[in-house]
Amino acid sequence: DHVSYDVTTKSYVFDGTVPISDNIRDSVIEGKEWTVTWLRREGETDNQYYSRLYSKGDSETEEQYWLRILRRLPGEDEDTYKARIESLKTVFTNAPWDHVTYDEDKDQFIFDNK
Repeated sequence: DHVSYDVTTKSYVFDGTVPISDNIRDSVIEGKEWTVTWLRREGETDNQYYSRLYSKGDSETEEQYWLRILRRLPGEDEDTYKARIESLKTVFTNAPWDHVTYDEDKDQFIFDNK
Protein backbone atom coordinates (compact mmCIF):
# COMPACT_ATOMS: atom_id res chain seq x y z
CA ASP A 1 0.00 0.00 0.00
CA HIS A 2 2.89 2.36 0.65
CA VAL A 3 5.03 1.44 -2.33
CA SER A 4 4.35 2.58 -5.89
CA TYR A 5 6.07 2.16 -9.22
CA ASP A 6 7.57 5.33 -10.74
CA VAL A 7 7.53 4.92 -14.53
CA THR A 8 9.93 7.85 -14.98
CA THR A 9 12.72 6.33 -12.89
CA LYS A 10 11.52 2.75 -13.48
CA SER A 11 11.80 1.96 -9.79
CA TYR A 12 9.58 1.26 -6.81
CA VAL A 13 9.23 4.15 -4.38
CA PHE A 14 8.27 4.03 -0.70
CA ASP A 15 5.91 6.91 0.11
CA GLY A 16 7.34 7.42 3.60
CA THR A 17 3.94 7.68 5.26
CA VAL A 18 4.37 4.65 7.52
CA PRO A 19 6.57 5.19 10.58
CA ILE A 20 9.59 2.91 10.58
CA SER A 21 8.56 1.52 13.97
CA ASP A 22 5.54 -0.14 12.37
CA ASN A 23 7.85 -2.87 11.07
CA ILE A 24 6.47 -2.82 7.53
CA ARG A 25 8.48 -5.55 5.84
CA ASP A 26 6.57 -7.09 2.94
CA SER A 27 4.32 -5.66 0.24
CA VAL A 28 2.54 -7.20 -2.71
CA ILE A 29 2.66 -5.03 -5.82
CA GLU A 30 1.04 -6.14 -9.03
CA GLY A 31 1.00 -9.72 -7.76
CA LYS A 32 4.68 -9.77 -6.81
CA GLU A 33 5.90 -9.92 -3.21
CA TRP A 34 8.57 -7.39 -2.24
CA THR A 35 10.51 -7.19 0.99
CA VAL A 36 11.46 -3.77 2.32
CA THR A 37 14.87 -3.60 3.95
CA TRP A 38 16.00 -0.77 6.18
CA LEU A 39 19.45 0.65 5.67
CA ARG A 40 21.68 1.67 8.53
CA ARG A 41 21.48 5.41 9.13
CA GLU A 42 24.67 7.43 9.13
CA GLY A 43 26.24 7.36 12.60
CA GLU A 44 23.81 4.73 13.86
CA THR A 45 25.28 2.27 16.36
CA ASP A 46 24.66 -1.48 16.19
CA ASN A 47 22.36 -1.16 19.19
CA GLN A 48 20.29 1.63 17.59
CA TYR A 49 20.13 -0.15 14.23
CA TYR A 50 19.06 -3.52 15.61
CA SER A 51 16.59 -1.92 18.02
CA ARG A 52 14.94 -0.11 15.13
CA LEU A 53 15.06 -3.02 12.71
CA TYR A 54 14.09 -5.87 15.02
CA SER A 55 11.68 -4.32 17.49
CA LYS A 56 8.47 -6.29 17.96
CA GLY A 57 5.54 -4.95 15.96
CA ASP A 58 2.29 -4.16 17.76
CA SER A 59 0.34 -6.70 15.71
CA GLU A 60 3.01 -9.44 15.82
CA THR A 61 2.48 -12.49 17.98
CA GLU A 62 5.44 -13.79 19.95
CA GLU A 63 5.79 -16.67 17.49
CA GLN A 64 5.68 -14.37 14.43
CA TYR A 65 8.27 -12.10 16.01
CA TRP A 66 10.73 -14.91 16.70
CA LEU A 67 10.21 -16.45 13.26
CA ARG A 68 11.00 -13.06 11.71
CA ILE A 69 14.16 -12.26 13.65
CA LEU A 70 15.57 -15.81 13.58
CA ARG A 71 15.05 -16.46 9.87
CA ARG A 72 18.14 -16.61 7.73
CA LEU A 73 18.20 -13.68 5.32
CA PRO A 74 18.59 -14.26 1.57
CA GLY A 75 22.28 -14.63 0.71
CA GLU A 76 23.32 -14.82 4.38
CA ASP A 77 26.01 -17.45 4.93
CA GLU A 78 26.21 -19.46 8.15
CA ASP A 79 28.91 -17.32 9.82
CA THR A 80 27.14 -14.03 9.02
CA TYR A 81 23.81 -15.46 10.18
CA LYS A 82 25.23 -16.67 13.50
CA ALA A 83 27.04 -13.35 14.04
CA ARG A 84 23.80 -11.41 13.45
CA ILE A 85 21.93 -13.53 16.00
CA GLU A 86 24.77 -13.11 18.52
CA SER A 87 24.58 -9.33 17.98
CA LEU A 88 20.83 -9.42 18.60
CA LYS A 89 21.47 -11.17 21.91
CA THR A 90 23.61 -8.23 23.05
CA VAL A 91 20.90 -5.71 22.08
CA PHE A 92 17.81 -7.52 23.36
CA THR A 93 19.25 -8.73 26.66
CA ASN A 94 15.83 -9.20 28.29
CA ALA A 95 14.57 -11.53 25.55
CA PRO A 96 14.18 -15.23 26.40
CA TRP A 97 17.32 -16.37 24.58
CA ASP A 98 17.38 -19.53 26.69
CA HIS A 99 14.53 -20.72 24.41
CA VAL A 100 16.62 -20.21 21.25
CA THR A 101 18.80 -23.04 19.95
CA TYR A 102 20.66 -23.73 16.74
CA ASP A 103 19.16 -26.63 14.76
CA GLU A 104 22.03 -28.30 12.89
CA ASP A 105 19.64 -30.17 10.58
CA LYS A 106 17.85 -26.98 9.49
CA ASP A 107 20.99 -24.81 9.69
CA GLN A 108 19.12 -22.10 11.54
CA PHE A 109 18.14 -20.89 14.98
CA ILE A 110 14.74 -21.91 16.28
CA PHE A 111 12.61 -20.62 19.14
CA ASP A 112 11.11 -23.15 21.53
CA ASN A 113 8.18 -21.56 23.34
CA LYS A 114 7.98 -24.38 25.93
